[in-house]
Amino acid sequence: MKRLSHRAVLGALAALAANAALAQTQGEANVLREVSARRDGIAMHRPGLDLALYGLLDLTFVSQSNADAAGHRESNFQTPWFSGARWGIIGSRNLPDGAPSLIFKLEGEYVVSTGNMDTPGTIFNRDAWVGFYSDAWGKLTMGRQNTLARDFAGNWGDPYTADGQVTYEERGWTNTNNFKQLINYAASPSGTRWDRGVVYKKDFGGKFMLGVGHQFQSPGAGNDPVPGQDNRNTSNAIGLAWNGGLVNASGYYNRSDVFGFKHKSFGLGGDVGIGPMVRVFGGWFHYTAEQPAAFGERKDNAWTLSARFAPGGKLDYEAGYAHFKADNAGAQTVGGVPNIMRNPYANTTSITSVQSGTKGTIYGSVFYHFDRSTEVYVVADRMKLKDGWRDPRSFGLPDQNEFGVGIRTRF
Repeated sequence: MKRLSHRAVLGALAALAANAALAQTQGEANVLREVSARRDGIAMHRPGLDLALYGLLDLTFVSQSNADAAGHRESNFQTPWFSGARWGIIGSRNLPDGAPSLIFKLEGEYVVSTGNMDTPGTIFNRDAWVGFYSDAWGKLTMGRQNTLARDFAGNWGDPYTADGQVTYEERGWTNTNNFKQLINYAASPSGTRWDRGVVYKKDFGGKFMLGVGHQFQSPGAGNDPVPGQDNRNTSNAIGLAWNGGLVNASGYYNRSDVFGFKHKSFGLGGDVGIGPMVRVFGGWFHYTAEQPAAFGERKDNAWTLSARFAPGGKLDYEAGYAHFKADNAGAQTVGGVPNIMRNPYANTTSITSVQSGTKGTIYGSVFYHFDRSTEVYVVADRMKLKDGWRDPRSFGLPDQNEFGVGIRTRF
C-alpha cells in the first residue's frame, strides 16, 4: 500500500515542513493506521488526499450454557467473540494556508453469520467523525467515536492490545463474551461510544498521551436532543497515559449525566513486558451512580489481571481473570426474568429494586496466525455469580460456560 503524502500530515509549524519524511511516518502511524486492517486496505492517493477502504470479518461458533432462563445450552454461530465485523473508509485531506490536515472516518458493523446490520437502520454505528490532525497540535475529532475512557483503559483491560499503549487511534477491547463487561465502566449515556462527542488527544514526546473530551446531549438509542436539556445525558472525561514500551500505564476520570442522575468512574492500570515473550496487564475501576432516592447510591469496584504469551512463530496464548463487585446496584425485570442487574451508565430511572454481589470470569484463548491478515482461534470463559448478583447474559442463573472457535480476516 502506498505511503501517505507528507503533505497530509504537515502541521501549522514551519519546522514540520523541514522534516517531511518524519512527518510522513508519524502521520501514518498516528492517524491512518486505525484498525489494523488499514495495513491491507484498498488505498487511493492523489495530491492532497489519502483514502483507504478497509474491512474486517470475524466469525465465531460458540457453545454456551444457560443460554435462556430454563438453562438450555445453545451451540451456533453467534455475535463474534473478538471483533465486530466491519467495513469503513478513512482518509486525510491536505488543507491550504498551513492548516492541520482534515481527517475523517466512517465505519459500520455487520454480522457475518446473517449479513444483518449490527445496529438495524444505522449504517455507520461504530464511527462517524471528522476532525483535524498535525504532529504539532495533535488530533481533534468530532462525531460518533469511542468514549475517551474506553481508549485510556483499553491498553490494560484485556491482553489483546499487544503493544499495551494508548495512541491516537481508537482502541478495541473484545466484542462479545463474559469478561468484556469491564468496558461498561468506561461507558456513557450512549453506551461505550459517544454520540455527538468531541475528543482531543496530544502526544508529548512519544511518551505521554493526554486526552480530554466532551459529549453533548445524547439520550442514546438514536434519540434526538431535547431543547432546554443541554446538561442532560452528557459526559466529560480526561485521560493520561505513559507509553514507556517496557512499562505502560494509563488512567481516566469520567463524569456523566444519565437522565438527570450523576454517574462517575475512574480507572487506573497498565502493563509490563517480562522478557521478550510475555506481557502482563492489569487495572482497577471504581464507579458510582445516583439512583432514585428510595434506592440510594450504587458503588462498584472491579479489577482485572491478564497475560499474553507470544513465543514467536504462528501461535500466541492469552489468559485472564476479571472480578466485579457491586453494592446497591439497580435492577429490574428483563424478558420476564426478575432482578437483573443493570450495566454501569445505564438509565436508572426505571429500576424496581437493588442488589449487591460479585461476579468473576476466567478466560483464555489460543491464536494461530496464517499471516498478518488472517488467523483462527480457540476461546473459552467461565462466569460465576455470587452473593446476589444476577446477570442478563446468564438470564439470572448463577453461572455460564462458553467455548468457541473462530476465524478473523482483514482486507
